[in-house]
Amino acid sequence: MSGEHGDGRIRAPFIKEQVGEQVYAYLLELKRAFDPLNLLNPGVIIGDMPITSNLRADRQPKELLKTGFDWSQDLSLMDAVEKCNGAGACRKSAGNGVMCPSYQATREENNSTRGRANLLRFALTEPNPRKALNQTELQQALEMCLGCKACKTECPANVDMAQLKSEVLYQTRKGRFNLSDFALKYYGALLNRGQKTPKLFNWLQSLSLVKFALGIDQRRTLPLAHAFNLQAWWESEMIANACDESSNLKEPQTVWVLCDLYSQYQEPKVGQATLRSLQKLGLDVRPLFMRSSPRALISKGLLDEAKKGLLEIVLQLNAIKENDVIVGIEPSELLVWTDEAKALLKTSSKQTDQAWLNKKQPVLSFEELILSLNSQDKLQVLTELNQVTNEERKVLLHVHCHQKALATPVDSQKALELIPGLTVEMMPTGCCGMSGEFGYKHYDVSKKIAEQVLLPRLALAEESDWIVATGTSCRHQIEDLGHQSALHIAQVFDRRLN
Repeated sequence: MSGEHGDGRIRAPFIKEQVGEQVYAYLLELKRAFDPLNLLNPGVIIGDMPITSNLRADRQPKELLKTGFDWSQDLSLMDAVEKCNGAGACRKSAGNGVMCPSYQATREENNSTRGRANLLRFALTEPNPRKALNQTELQQALEMCLGCKACKTECPANVDMAQLKSEVLYQTRKGRFNLSDFALKYYGALLNRGQKTPKLFNWLQSLSLVKFALGIDQRRTLPLAHAFNLQAWWESEMIANACDESSNLKEPQTVWVLCDLYSQYQEPKVGQATLRSLQKLGLDVRPLFMRSSPRALISKGLLDEAKKGLLEIVLQLNAIKENDVIVGIEPSELLVWTDEAKALLKTSSKQTDQAWLNKKQPVLSFEELILSLNSQDKLQVLTELNQVTNEERKVLLHVHCHQKALATPVDSQKALELIPGLTVEMMPTGCCGMSGEFGYKHYDVSKKIAEQVLLPRLALAEESDWIVATGTSCRHQIEDLGHQSALHIAQVFDRRLN
């Protein structure tokens, strides 16, 4: 008859006529032998339901919600959900892709993209969709979504469950007080305060009562506050040094660096290595010190606050020139600009916001900048390194989920391989299992995800190997569960450029 997707449902009523009653009786006997309780795909192939039953077209939205994102690219929010065709490519086993890490760990249908899309579809077609979006089953399914973004590219229909989750949280958390959300809204201010009194801050956040109030698993350790002030270091030392050093580039390239909260406060050595290594490469470095985390705000559905944070950065970038380059440090933060930022800023009526969208100026990762400069033959320092004997070193590389989904992960490997003496192995890892606050709140599932590929491979690492992980969450997961230290790519360049 045919072998296309969906035939088992559409053509079931006509199977008996097609193959004859005797052969159809054999099919029924075979079905009963292997599935006596009729649990496996009931009504599919063996069944007589009319093809007009259970049509999605019968369930249209009863009420249109005012959304936080602009969904016009998908026609509407409902159409974005309807992109899921039920193929089930999200039901992968570990090692076969990144998509749906929590499904890979739990094997629960509700923890797959398809399961979440089905629950969303029914909620949006209820008479009171806003109330239906608060239903426990849907909220629990979305809670287990790590927001890895893999479904946006690995799903054949490109269902973006991470963005859909953010929209649902935006719809259901309006007017509610949540201590975790409150802390996230003022995360930059809290980290800034913690930098002034790091010992007190670290002691407070380690208290069981504080962890309980924030929903943090007691077995987790939170990122520490540091007294080192990246902005003060830059203003006191690097600006002065830059005036005295001659550029290694024929025409110094101006690079604006988005210094996210993690690179300023939780891992200031990463921010320092990024700014310092870019200067060593002869670039005209202009850091922008962010005051909020648009990525974290988006992931929690705090879309109004995320838009405000993005616009603050846009205002600082007004001075950017056509040939200038924008670089980010943390992958999840910089990839917001190529992903959700457009759908958020499109909802703004201000002409200045729309003007920024029309500029289409990309925000590059550190490694993308390195490869770009190399292709233009502008890395004189690395050319000189080739003439110097360097220590041989093996690098085990783990790339952030968002880079795997929204960028080109092999760029990280290519950039590292430009450094003489390094042998780079791209580990065949999926998600590390941390994903922002997910790993802090769902310890067991997070650990199970990490144990599938990442931790076993790291256990085989030699003591002399360097472990490189491009994301801050990934590095913390490796330290917390693997008990090993991981570097950012900029730190590797900084070490070798000394």
